[in-house]
Amino acid sequence: MDSKADEGKGGLRPVHPGRVSAGAIFVAMGVVMLLDRTETMGGYAWQTFPGFVLVALGVTGMIGNWRTCDGRRGSPLSGLWMILVGSWLIASSVHAFGLTYKNSWPLVLVAVGTLIVLGELFPRLRATRRQEKN
Repeated sequence: MDSKADEGKGGLRPVHPGRVSAGAIFVAMGVVMLLDRTETMGGYAWQTFPGFVLVALGVTGMIGNWRTCDGRRGSPLSGLWMILVGSWLIASSVHAFGLTYKNSWPLVLVAVGTLIVLGELFPRLRATRRQEKN
């Protein structure tokens, strides 16, 4: 791929999603280790690690207008989905607001419904595919 040619098309450049994901996972690991060392979460830090990974991946998925290496445009809704599920995992792990996995699973259904509604109300938020020239 010619990166100079891709930059001229709307200012978007291809990114390698694997590298972005690896960086996000390292950020999540660092946050969890910091919380563990400072005992901020009362010993629950490693239980929240999967949630922090999903939140970090969701944030990277929502940043700016980016394209994957194969030319597809990323959808901010997929990033939002990961942030919502990650936040639910964190809240359930530390029992925030009295939430546990047993009593908070309907929140996942609320998140799914919200994302379906947002995808229909704002079709520009859905992922778009690059048009192939025949």
